[in-house]
Amino acid sequence: MVSNTIYKTFKTKLHEQEQNGQKFYYLGDNKAKTYQPDNVEIGSELLRSCFEYAFSIANEDKQREYRSGGLARRNKLQIFWDAFRGKVAECHAKVFYENRGCRVSNIDFDIYDRGVWDQYDLIINDKIVSIKSSKHFSQLLMLETKDWKDGKYSGDVYDEDYTPDYFMFIRTRIDVPKELERGDDLNKKNLWQVIQKLTITAEISGLLPFIHFIDQVIKFKYIIKQKDIFKASLNSPGVRMDADNYYVKISELNWPSTLI
Repeated sequence: MVSNTIYKTFKTKLHEQEQNGQKFYYLGDNKAKTYQPDNVEIGSELLRSCFEYAFSIANEDKQREYRSGGLARRNKLQIFWDAFRGKVAECHAKVFYENRGCRVSNIDFDIYDRGVWDQYDLIINDKIVSIKSSKHFSQLLMLETKDWKDGKYSGDVYDEDYTPDYFMFIRTRIDVPKELERGDDLNKKNLWQVIQKLTITAEISGLLPFIHFIDQVIKFKYIIKQKDIFKASLNSPGVRMDADNYYVKISELNWPSTLI
């Protein structure tokens, strides 16, 4: 465990284990965080905007097939669902905090050329927030190490001095039909009909202050390497990492109410 008396917080590292000759990492003493969706509905208008955004991103090849430092190539449907999940998460955060009387910036639905991104996801009560989203069973907030050099963002963004005040991790449950999980066949009418029938939920799992990311996560090398296996528990099947990632257990993130 690494403690930091200045910032009154600590994060624990993953435990390393070997089973049947195979090394993997797991949560250790931390229990997996149960998914508890927020009582928030983003509404049909925002849902449609998320869909149109994600479809344009995938159909017009506006995102890279490979993640930063990654090995796995994403096809068009995978890019579509990743973009859709990300925008749904942003909309969820906007509605969540507006419902609690916070000042929240508008969602950016503009489509940028490949390799160009907006400066931030949301500004909440004058704090710049970078939103990271994943599936509902995820247990780690992960940030690709290739995007961060010496504590500064080196990925694709307009402003070279970009630094958020917080990373926000949002888990979403979007039960994609198996036949639409992979492939390059983007049938817009069919995809929209499917999405309208889905029950989509989300949970703001927590916040990571940027200063903790620099002074703890980066400084003490909270890194899970490409091809390493992570398991939420000793008996779970595990996931092999596609790229090197900084990580924080979501059970150790700050409460969402920090921004209110």
